[in-house]
Amino acid sequence: MELQLSDYFIVPNGNKAVLDTISLQASNEKERTNIFFTIGYYNANYYYLSQLVSLAKFFSSSKNSFLYILLSDTDIIYKKRKGPISGDEFFLIEKNIVEMKNILVSLGAKEENIFIYRLSEAFLRLIERDKRQVINLFSALIRFPNQELKMDPEMAKLQYRPLNYSYTIAYALRAFLDSILAANFSTLYPEDIEGKINIRVIGYGGSPLEFKVNEQLLKEDLISNSPPILITLPIPCFGRGDKSSGKFCIPDWNMGPEEIYSIISQYKVPSSHIQLFFSELLNKNLEKFIVLEGSSKKIESKPPKLALYPIDSQRLILAHNLFNFLRETKEKTYKTKTLPDFLSVSKESEMKELLRTLKSKVARDILRLTNGEYTVSELAKKLNKHISNVSRIVNELKKMDLIRIDEKRKIHKGVKTIKVNL
Repeated sequence: MELQLSDYFIVPNGNKAVLDTISLQASNEKERTNIFFTIGYYNANYYYLSQLVSLAKFFSSSKNSFLYILLSDTDIIYKKRKGPISGDEFFLIEKNIVEMKNILVSLGAKEENIFIYRLSEAFLRLIERDKRQVINLFSALIRFPNQELKMDPEMAKLQYRPLNYSYTIAYALRAFLDSILAANFSTLYPEDIEGKINIRVIGYGGSPLEFKVNEQLLKEDLISNSPPILITLPIPCFGRGDKSSGKFCIPDWNMGPEEIYSIISQYKVPSSHIQLFFSELLNKNLEKFIVLEGSSKKIESKPPKLALYPIDSQRLILAHNLFNFLRETKEKTYKTKTLPDFLSVSKESEMKELLRTLKSKVARDILRLTNGEYTVSELAKKLNKHISNVSRIVNELKKMDLIRIDEKRKIHKGVKTIKVNL
């Protein structure tokens, strides 16, 4: 079945540039498409998962789609604690990067086509490249009208915010930074990307602000170009903070149906939002649905006819089906294991072994060429070296997790970065 763009994203105002890019990709599988997306992934809750599902399912239909994802690590640290940053936060961020990659791969995205970075690290690269960008960033933020921070009341309802809610300055700062990074990404990470960013994906909840920020940056010539934009689907987002304790409690894959139902009831999720959950998320990702028959639950192949049920029953049906979506996503993810983005070396013996191996020019050439295209014999031919010599070095690199070999005997990089802890 052919995937429809409208099943996974909103094309703002029928943006012709986006449609042309997708059409070109569909007609020419060699055409490379680079997708940029920033996410505040804190844990595996339904809201973040819905965005990752859309990215993976639609763009994995082309082998030449590459995902460049910025993890907003400052969001993670803020949600976990207030105060100085500790090693626990950095461990959580690295864990989340691996978890996100596993989720995307389990849904069909190609591991070698996924690149995930910390937003803070990308910002540092931007500063190192051109310190004037920092002045431009904060100057633009200062000039941004305060009234533009006001969230539309209908959006506030969907995001379970007060009707007079305004986006925070921190969120506005991230929006400015996202636009600047998307426009400059190919110069910041030339080692990872060919060409420029073709499509930028933004979350539905922040999309009105993101567009206003982007327009200001273009108008003031602070960015020379802006990639065509896609918007994620309008999924309601309840549970940002428990109403009594302030605890972050968007339903996630570690919750049972009873806990999910309790949160849904607490937020008094209305029938219109329950309909949205089914039309935009559950109907597209579940093959079996939980329905109610009297006081009993029943499994059916078709979505429930929600209009037949009172609101409390609709909320209970949502809880069980949302639980099934989260559980199925978790099970798929746990069957998938990707390699970490970096290899950490701290023991003296490991350092000596690493330095000894990388001293060999053949080893360095092998690492340079390991992109999933060559087998050992093909590498030997490419390097004009005896196959036994190349095979020996490949085995050494494999033992150190610097490379891996797939089921077709093709050789891939095992990590992007080596971190030496002295």
